[in-house]
Order: sequence, then C-alpha cells, then structure tokens
Amino acid sequence: MPDELSRPQAMRAPSTIAVAALLALAVAAVPARADPVADFYHGRTISVLIGAAAGGGTDLAGRLMARYLGKYLPGNPSLVPQNMQGAGGITETNYIANSAPRDGTVIGILVRGVIQAPMLHDPTARYDPLKLTWIGTISSSNQDAYLLVVRGDRGVRTIADMRRAGPPVVLGSSGGNSTDLVFAALSPALFGFNSKLIMGYPGSTGVTLALRRKEIDGLYSTLQSLLVTGMLDTGELVPVMQAARTTRHPKFSDVPLARELVTRPEDKALLAFIESLFRVALPFAGPPGVPLDRAQALRRGFMQAAADPALVADAAKLGIDVSPLDGTAVADTVATMKSTPDSVIEHYRKIVFPEMKAP
Repeated sequence: MPDELSRPQAMRAPSTIAVAALLALAVAAVPARADPVADFYHGRTISVLIGAAAGGGTDLAGRLMARYLGKYLPGNPSLVPQNMQGAGGITETNYIANSAPRDGTVIGILVRGVIQAPMLHDPTARYDPLKLTWIGTISSSNQDAYLLVVRGDRGVRTIADMRRAGPPVVLGSSGGNSTDLVFAALSPALFGFNSKLIMGYPGSTGVTLALRRKEIDGLYSTLQSLLVTGMLDTGELVPVMQAARTTRHPKFSDVPLARELVTRPEDKALLAFIESLFRVALPFAGPPGVPLDRAQALRRGFMQAAADPALVADAAKLGIDVSPLDGTAVADTVATMKSTPDSVIEHYRKIVFPEMKAP
C-alpha cells in the first residue's frame, strides 16, 4: 500500500493540529506587554520648576525644554513650567531635594551655582547635589564663552585698562549663587582688576537693563546671551576677558582667557573649580529617589528633545548654546566638583563669601 498513516496516527494528527491552533489563538489573545512608565505618565502633568527670574537664560532654557520634552516621554505627559526663584536658586533646589514628590512628576532647571553651594558650607543649602536625580544639561558650553564685557564709552578695552581703571569699573550681578556674582567678586583678587560689584538686580535681564541705563559699567555673561542683545556687534560692549574655555573662542582670538591671567597654583585650582560649572551650564534634576525606570525615561527623553531640530532652532533664536550632556555625565561632573580639596574651597570662601563661617 502507499504510505499512509496508521489508524492511531491518523487519529492523533487532527488533535495535534487543533492544539497548535488553540495555542496560536491564545498567544494572539495576550495583549502586548504594558509599559509601566507610559501607563504612569499618560494623562499626567510634569511640573518644570525654574530657579531663576523670568526672562533670563535659565528661565528661557527651562521653558524651551518644557515645550519639547513631553513629546519624547512614554505616555506623552504635559509639562508646565513654573518659576520658583529665591536665594539664588537655593529655594527651588531645597524644595526639589526635600519636599517635591519623588515619583517623576516634578523636575527643575537649576541655577548652576547651587550645585556648589553645599560644598561651600552654605547653611541655607539643605541638600546633597550627588543625591539629586540628574536628568541632563542642555548646555556644556562647547560653543559658548563666558565674557567680561564693558561699555564701549567707558574707555576700558584691555586687561591693563581693567587693572589701572580709575574710578573702578562697576560690575553688576543678580547676586545669590550666580556665576556673574562669583566672577565679579573674584575679579580684584584673582585677576588684579580695579573693579567693584553692585548686586541685587532681578536676574540677568535686570543686569542688562542696568547696563543699558549706565548704572553699571560692565558685566559677566555668556556669549550666546550677549549676541542676542546685539550690543557686541554695535560696539556698545567691548569684550575684555573670556572664561569657561580651554582655548580662545574663534570670534575673540585677541581676547585673553581667564586662565592666562592666573599663575599661582591655588588660584589655578580655584578657577578650575568655578569654571567646572559651565560644563553643566543649564542643568535639569529631579528629587532623590525617583523610580529608576522613570528616571531613565526622563534622561532618554531629555537627550532626544535636545537633538530635536526645532528645539535647536528655537534655542539659537533665544541665545542658548545647545551642547547637551546626559544625566550620568552631569552626575560625574558633580562628583568631581565634590572631590575638590578643602584648601581650594576655603580659598574660594574667603574671597567670595568672607562673611560665611566654616563649619
């Protein structure tokens, strides 16, 4: 006879086929594996706190990221920016570290100087920056520079002019933990400038307005922010020194670097400590203890948003340098800052915050 199934085999074959079909149906009926992060964020709102006054670079960067980040997060939550200024950004950071929900629904863009405040033994800084959930920084200052600029009508154009100026060159600052305060306060001791500091202006926009009104002679600011004002192009402002770079910016090859002006080892170490803040120029963080899967989603989404061509185009219009680093890189930079020798910290405190007592 031709090959054919024996009776028992013939009876088993349909049963085998039926079982396979049932299994296939069962598999098809099982829903795709749920994404717990998407489930959590779907329909929710994330608060994006901003530790600076409206209109300045930190505020603009915070609002910019808030417009784009939700698109790149699982569940596509809404993001709402909210200013929480005070104590040079410490009010916001204290809230994020100690009071904010730790579920990934509150993040913030920090004033970069608050990272170092606890290292300087500031008693108002009630947080450990290493314990924050670092999400990333929009800018690591790769294409930027931090410039000392003076009004063109003040007659100060060189380092020598700054050192022999009379009367002293008046520099303005918003105060708090801002880097414009730190550099202005350090200028006489570190660079030998004949300058004095007026602080307390409402954010970087307030300092710029004071400059236009001729209440002050100069200020420290990022190149990107200054380009937006147009005052460099018109000659209203003259760049005298640049910082936060290892090489001179191509636009200002004749303007000396801050690091070219310091020679003593302790001064070089101090300048390096301060300049390290510009590697995390516009940092975003959440509270300690954000669930790992949500923290990872925030970090991934942040880097994807920072690469969005539309965000990059908007940033250029606002004068924001986009050279992002992820949360891990920010945390590593913070750890490096925290390992700074006590002698450097004490040198810093004596110059910038002489009224602050060591613990």
